[in-house]
Amino acid sequence: ITSCIENATVIQMLQHDDLKDNHLIIKDAIFTHRREENYFAIDEDDDLGWLGYFIGKSETLQKLTLCCWPDEEERVEAAAF
Repeated sequence: ITSCIENATVIQMLQHDDLKDNHLIIKDAIFTHRREENYFAIDEDDDLGWLGYFIGKSETLQKLTLCCWPDEEERVEAAAF
């Protein structure tokens, strides 16, 4: 369901409510130059449906940041309630 081991680790952290600072950052893979613990780098091989499922099931996620989609260079943040 994901393109790399780092993304698989992020999904596992979501499953176990174990994200650092309860914050997830989602970026397009072409804009991710260095990987950090809470980054999910979107590539064409990633299934975003599963990512959304685990985001929705998380009981501790407090902040979700979407960065740098290819066609629009803006940052979007959402707080979980």
